[in-house]
Amino acid sequence: MDALDSLLALVPTGTAEGERQFIQRVFVEHPNFADLVVPPAHSPLLLVGKKGTGKTALIDALASLLLPADIPLVKVTPGDMALADLATDAAVGEHMRVGYAALIGAVAKHLALRLQPLVRGKDKELLDHGLQTGIIRPDLISRLAVLLPRLAKPIAEIDLTEIDDGPSAPQLPALREAIVRKLSTSVGCLYLVLDDTDQVALPDRADHLNRIWGVLLAARKIAQDSERIRVLITLREEVWRRINREGAGQRDQADHFAPLVRRLGSSRQHLAAIVSKRLGEAARDAGRDDLNPFEVFFDGKTAYMPLSKEQSSWEDIIVSRSRERPRDAVQLIRSLAVKAKQRSAARINQDDLDAAMPDFSMGRVEYLSNESESECPSIKAIVERLAFIPFDQGSFKASFEILRNYCHSIPSTGAHSIFNRALKPQDDDSFLLLLQLLFDLGVLNARISDVREKDGYRHIKPEESPSLVSKSRWTDLQKIVWEVNPAYRDFLLRVQANDAARQGLATSQRNPRR
Repeated sequence: MDALDSLLALVPTGTAEGERQFIQRVFVEHPNFADLVVPPAHSPLLLVGKKGTGKTALIDALASLLLPADIPLVKVTPGDMALADLATDAAVGEHMRVGYAALIGAVAKHLALRLQPLVRGKDKELLDHGLQTGIIRPDLISRLAVLLPRLAKPIAEIDLTEIDDGPSAPQLPALREAIVRKLSTSVGCLYLVLDDTDQVALPDRADHLNRIWGVLLAARKIAQDSERIRVLITLREEVWRRINREGAGQRDQADHFAPLVRRLGSSRQHLAAIVSKRLGEAARDAGRDDLNPFEVFFDGKTAYMPLSKEQSSWEDIIVSRSRERPRDAVQLIRSLAVKAKQRSAARINQDDLDAAMPDFSMGRVEYLSNESESECPSIKAIVERLAFIPFDQGSFKASFEILRNYCHSIPSTGAHSIFNRALKPQDDDSFLLLLQLLFDLGVLNARISDVREKDGYRHIKPEESPSLVSKSRWTDLQKIVWEVNPAYRDFLLRVQANDAARQGLATSQRNPRR
């Protein structure tokens, strides 16, 4: 097995599900891991993030730390919950009542073996029947809610050596100690993880948002009922944005949840650490851990980005094109290694980067389209149109007025709608709706001057300024340079090249310095 084979073995998918057999070797803890996975007593934590940001890996890491110490962790998905059908206009309180019963029933089913010895008489008959039929009768719900906290593992009984000896546990002693320390004020602990919460409804339909709110409030009630039950909820970022913006009737609830939201996204430093860890483990498998891992797998220290006259480090190229998602970083490394193997080469070089990036970038657009289909069915076509913006601030960078004038014409290129609202040409309301979507999805980045920064500018994230894209902030919008996310630029270059070929025009060279 050569070095690239060792690398390919550790970059199979980029998903936690496809990497569980070795995730303990390559897992890089989030800088705020304990704060992300230890909810405060009587309150849930809401983990909000895009697909591929590591929600599943985070939960798996938590499980590997807790389960060897016999701290119960129950993971519930919407598929485990017997949610009764309610009218779409049903009150949130009714959705919460149904959601609460469904959550308690789902937890009871997962904990059946632990729970049954604690249940006696008629309650045991009801539980046995419910576990067999999937129906937990209402008169048992309140009893189960009282029984569940009794399953919690007393913190005083936790032996850290039990976790140390766990065969699948990542070697993260600092995290173990931090978690137990944060839990030490409680007399016991049972973890309830509610995963893929947005799948209880159709988030693209405004009349379904109350169902999501109902489940969130039901999970909060379970946490409020006992300090022994710690509740984690995962939710896609775009769904959280929507229930905040369109759930006007739930403004108070959104404000109550706001301090409990933890955003999952990898900083450049965290992504760089993930890349280095993955390469380092592969270099060790190849018997080359005496070298810098980049030297083992890459030819030279730098390469050219598309249309750039300056070279960048391989690490910077990988990180900048990963959309702040570990999954993307791993998949890009795999794409580069596959291209090198096809050349029968020992290391990845510039030719492999040039060959891999168009398809990789196309893949990011396909992912974006799948993730955003409910918000904007034609998002791929809209992204394609960005290839023809008359960029006036550098490569793939435009001033606000240039962007505005160009986007005014996009609605005339097809039937485009966002959350079922049709976009109109030459209409500022439609333009702002489109800009908001592209900003939220990370297709367009907002760059603003800042002399305090090393490069003289910084990027504004949507969560930092939720009201940025609005008429009331028009003056602020005009100060921003809007740039296409690097992950999508190679796709736009392909669009430009295809369009030029159809018109018989010469295309610009990809790397003018080469």
